[in-house]
Amino acid sequence: MKPEDLYLLQSLTDPQISSDGRFAAVISIQVDAAADGYRSVLWLIDLATSGRVVVDETAGLMRSPRFSGDSRYLAWIAPGRVAYTEVERGIGKARDRGEWNGPGEETGETEDTTRARTVMVANKFAKNLEWAPGESALWLAVVHSDQPNVSIHTDWPHKADGRGILQASKSDLLKVSLDGSAFVQYTHPGEIMEVCVAPDTHEVAFTDYGPFSQDLYVFHPQQGQCRRLTNGEGPIAAIRWVTPSGGHVGQGATHPKRWIVWSGHRGPRWNDSTTSLWGTDPDSGVSWPVTETFDYPAAPYGLGDVCPVAADPQIVPSRDGALWFLASEHGVSGVYVLDDPGCPTTLPRKVASETVRCVSRFALGPAGELLFVGRDPARPDALYLRRDQRETVVFAPNAEVAPRLELREPIRLDFTAADGLSLEGWLLTPGPLEAGPYPLILVIHGGPHNAYGYGLQAEFQTLCTAGYAVLYMNPRGSQTYGQPFASAVVEDWGGKDFEDLMGAVDELIARGIADPERLGVTGYSYGGYMTNWIVAHTHRFRAAAAGGCVSDLVSFHGASDIGARFGYEEHGVRPWANVRALWERSPLAHVAQIQTPLLLYHAKGDERCPIGQSEEMFSALCSLGREVVFVAYPEDSHAFLSQGRPSHRVHKLRLVAEWFASHIPSAHVRG
Repeated sequence: MKPEDLYLLQSLTDPQISSDGRFAAVISIQVDAAADGYRSVLWLIDLATSGRVVVDETAGLMRSPRFSGDSRYLAWIAPGRVAYTEVERGIGKARDRGEWNGPGEETGETEDTTRARTVMVANKFAKNLEWAPGESALWLAVVHSDQPNVSIHTDWPHKADGRGILQASKSDLLKVSLDGSAFVQYTHPGEIMEVCVAPDTHEVAFTDYGPFSQDLYVFHPQQGQCRRLTNGEGPIAAIRWVTPSGGHVGQGATHPKRWIVWSGHRGPRWNDSTTSLWGTDPDSGVSWPVTETFDYPAAPYGLGDVCPVAADPQIVPSRDGALWFLASEHGVSGVYVLDDPGCPTTLPRKVASETVRCVSRFALGPAGELLFVGRDPARPDALYLRRDQRETVVFAPNAEVAPRLELREPIRLDFTAADGLSLEGWLLTPGPLEAGPYPLILVIHGGPHNAYGYGLQAEFQTLCTAGYAVLYMNPRGSQTYGQPFASAVVEDWGGKDFEDLMGAVDELIARGIADPERLGVTGYSYGGYMTNWIVAHTHRFRAAAAGGCVSDLVSFHGASDIGARFGYEEHGVRPWANVRALWERSPLAHVAQIQTPLLLYHAKGDERCPIGQSEEMFSALCSLGREVVFVAYPEDSHAFLSQGRPSHRVHKLRLVAEWFASHIPSAHVRG
């Protein structure tokens, strides 16, 4: 795989199944090279034949396709508009026009679509829409601001990565008929994120925006009243109404007849507490842990850097009262089922895929069918259907491209840290393992409470194509190994995690896999911090590349959109209370020791790890007369590695590979 091959790959997201089980919908996303952006296609698929048709196609990112309860309609959110189509009529017209693509046929471009009808137009919609139960109407929220050019703040935070300076906003919760008539049911003094409608009472649960925590609300249409159920204690996502079959929750409390389940946590820290399933009683507001004994995050991790859509938690209640959700364990993101949500000691069971090790999104059918988007390190996105314990491919948009890329399959490795802790990693090699030693690039993930896993990583594949072995691993601090493992790096950045990484490199050298004279290191975000820290504490690497980095924990506290809270929770001190403690763990404090040629790259719109973090390191190294290069990408946010302008993503992949090639002879150039 070469950097420009990123233009060829398609990603899939948000699969759905109609309530009668006949049809599926899924969104495919591909780079639009001419516009230097992305293009979305909404597909309607016949699950019996895998035949499919384009429902809608647009520049930008579509989201939230949803079938109506009677399976008659399919609605979705496109950039600036909400649209729908009549399923049967649309498919009939597509077949009449010869636009129906059978299984295995070229999809091509159609001259027409199923004639999607726009319901309403607005600048900004909430994250999702939902059908009103038993009605041909939609519930959704429109977000707007009365003062778009004025920003007045009396409390922190005042900005957010990907959004910039926050504007005072409010949201209209709407009920919209398919003829386009919309009625404002409630105006919320903030930004509504997710919307979910109770199937029995038509009450609307929703969450509002917050960079660290969200609150859960319930709106009662008949009374016209809205109640807040939570009090800003932590993140809340993937809200769903459920009616379990009974049982008890926590400390013997009787389970409410109906409740709202969600993915999140109640602390103690914002970014290293394991995300789990929680329930909230919509009447009393009492919340409790649902997966109290399951110490793995109820969220997808390790999905890779190809898909430009952020990975989100997902929960789907089934008709028998079970909860299906995404969770990640030891680098594997998959579907789990909690058969008895009312019993706090019941552990979820994993629904293992026969085909792939990384599931990013799924849907449940009426007869227990499981529709999911799956990928592997050497296998791009495809849509799979699991029915009667048999797994089939429903849609494979990358089937022709993937073989040409010759994607490498990683070797899974087990490491033992100096203190006996078990660690997991993966290795890509440009040739047979026994042909080593190879030049090695160590790649470090962000977070630090993120994780690598079994997603497709264009960065690793392109470095391997360039002739380098690539080591990526989950040192302590990573998610998917339980909360104690994730918390092990708190107040110890650059300590035991540094030793974990160096120990893994040492082992590959000892095994004759890595050449000690041809080592490189790179990472992004916290991985950029660790890259800077490593080259400030050892000269064993011949070149390094730090992206979206942190170099100064003191200035990070005030400049980052999360610094004032995240910085304190990670390091246990604030600058004015103990500046020395933060400074000593800052790579910038040790910059004079750096001899390794260093590439710094950063997005100008990064509010998470502001570009000044790279500028401080660059200025210091220039003053010291060291070899350093600083590359700035305009407009993009901290998430630009997967969600930025395609040209910038491709340029970054090429930039890093060429940087290492100019300093470290590859396997193609021995000596």
